[in-house]
Amino acid sequence: MSSSTPSGLLGQIKGVYDKQQDPGSAGQLLTQAKVQLAQNGLLLPGSGTGKQDKKDLEVARDILSYGALLAVRNQDVKQFDRFSAQLKPFWSPSLGLSQSPLQAPLTGLALLRLLAANDIAGFHTLLEELAAKSGFDDLHADPYLKYPLDLERWLMEGFYSKVWSSRSSSPSPEYTFFLDQLVSTVRDEIASCGEKAYASLPLHDAAVLLFFKDRQDLLNYASKRPGWTVNPSTETIMFEGTVGGEKEEAARAELPKERVVETILGYAKELETIV
Repeated sequence: MSSSTPSGLLGQIKGVYDKQQDPGSAGQLLTQAKVQLAQNGLLLPGSGTGKQDKKDLEVARDILSYGALLAVRNQDVKQFDRFSAQLKPFWSPSLGLSQSPLQAPLTGLALLRLLAANDIAGFHTLLEELAAKSGFDDLHADPYLKYPLDLERWLMEGFYSKVWSSRSSSPSPEYTFFLDQLVSTVRDEIASCGEKAYASLPLHDAAVLLFFKDRQDLLNYASKRPGWTVNPSTETIMFEGTVGGEKEEAARAELPKERVVETILGYAKELETIV
């Protein structure tokens, strides 16, 4: 088997992934492979006038699958999205291809990607598509799918501490990349609620609420938030325009104060156990 054929290139790409080599080193191999797949009409199942061999389609599917995984390792979200879009037709049961062991991990990553982007509508649309396909009757039975499903439920219920602590139970190393993005999104949302619900917060409480174990990380974060001022003498963070002015009343009137305060206090109680 020549190393320049799609099958040979797949072996090399898989080797980069399995050996955890620099994911960028597979870039040229992937480009080469995709050119050959395009020339042979294998990038889109069902395209062209000739009959596509199932084995060839499986090779094409696996090349795109490893490309998606390596894109995550390379922290290239746009490239992951492109590979995911190209892979979608290959998951159709009507093709009659053999089951890919990478389908569940990649589907879970796609779900987690949508959560990290706060695309809840897209998340549920993908879930509906999965539920309609054979092989995904019980989504919670597969650990790769159960993981993002649990995260979404905890987000909706406000159990952000579970989202944070789930990093240690990630089903694969690639999942932590999108999970870190999700935690960052959650952190920003909590910070926005906190600055409207409070005039100031002690540094310790702010660290608890925002998932920071290191004081310097909190200070770095605070320095990037508009209107946040750290007072070292009182060990507090002050929120600009929230102390006794019109801005304070307007901001609080727009916000369901009771719910926000109750929720944030709930975060504090839960997160105190892990910080």
